[in-house]
Amino acid sequence: MTRRTPIIAAAVACALLAAIAAFPSSRLVVRVFDVGQGDAILVQCGRHQLLVDGGPDAAVLSKLGRAMPFFDRAIDAVVLTHPHMDHYAGLAAVLRRYRVGRVFVSGAPSQSSGYRTFEDAAVSAKLEPVPLIAGDIVALGGCGKADVLWPPAGVAAQAKKDPHDGVVVLRVSAPDPASPTAAMLLMGDPTEAVEKALVERNAPVAADVLKAGHHGSRFANTGPFLDAVRPAFAVISAGRHNMYGHPHEATLLRMAARHIVVFRTDLAGDIVVRIDPDRAYVAGH
Repeated sequence: MTRRTPIIAAAVACALLAAIAAFPSSRLVVRVFDVGQGDAILVQCGRHQLLVDGGPDAAVLSKLGRAMPFFDRAIDAVVLTHPHMDHYAGLAAVLRRYRVGRVFVSGAPSQSSGYRTFEDAAVSAKLEPVPLIAGDIVALGGCGKADVLWPPAGVAAQAKKDPHDGVVVLRVSAPDPASPTAAMLLMGDPTEAVEKALVERNAPVAADVLKAGHHGSRFANTGPFLDAVRPAFAVISAGRHNMYGHPHEATLLRMAARHIVVFRTDLAGDIVVRIDPDRAYVAGH
């Protein structure tokens, strides 16, 4: 044995320990990335990852690079909540760089060239986008799941005028939660009509953490819907000084009146949510 052998062995051991330490714990973590005016949300559970939307450009790649272990190039599933540029534009780059297991979509139609770029990237990765409907479940190993609450079968395909009517709504929780509100509700960009329908259908929207609908628009996050969800925390994904005025003052006032603690990506950057069996909460930013 040469003098270098122990040094090399020690270096290999350190590298292995670093690799093991780099994997996220088995706790369920949701990262709402600051990607400007758009949505990109990474759900992590041990070695499993689910990416919900990809933001307005390829900036999501740098976010994923920091949130995932350096050697991990696999994402279990990608969900595109609806075919609007601020949600799908970064996904083509994700599909080219990462080994994605499955691609899910809302099923709402789109003729935009940007959406065709996303579809072409899926084809190149030998993936067929599958529409999600209410009642479906996207599993994340043994420690997390995302229940699909919207759209019902057939609704998204008919949402030709406004894809927001067919938006995918997900409720992320542990498989067997000890509390009925230990979850995070990912709303995408719903219309007021979608929120109303969820409440009228008695969908299980109650959650400790709400990813606010449509970047905090005044036309979403309605009073009756907030009363049904009863969140302790709300996370708003919006770009700094965006042209839409998101989040709208009316939305912030509705949340303040209900004592909901608000976190905003335009002010705080990336926001981290932890979902335990007994509660969900904002753990950092």
